[in-house]
Amino acid sequence: MNQKLKAIILSALVFPGSGQFLIKRPVLGGIFAGLALISFSIILMAMVERSLLIAEKIQLGEIPLDIEMITGLLLQQQTAGSSSYIVNIAWVMLLLAWLISIIHLSLVKPE
Repeated sequence: MNQKLKAIILSALVFPGSGQFLIKRPVLGGIFAGLALISFSIILMAMVERSLLIAEKIQLGEIPLDIEMITGLLLQQQTAGSSSYIVNIAWVMLLLAWLISIIHLSLVKPE
């Protein structure tokens, strides 16, 4: 397996930018990895915030201990608020970082 194919697989399956590090393009790898990390952080913070709110409602007795209901509430999209907008942007940013990282590796010429 050649270096280019390894880099594409690494970036596609492990983490955006990891393939760029393999082909010795650390600046681009850092940019893609940084964008992905920022996106993951925003998404994770929103999920933890939502989980804490649900846990509080369970403790208050507003929500029963039903795994299907809790899962549905965790996956439910918030309809209003800037938090939902920011999380959607984070998802798009993560997807773009991943796709552009893979596309870049497929277009780069082997050294």
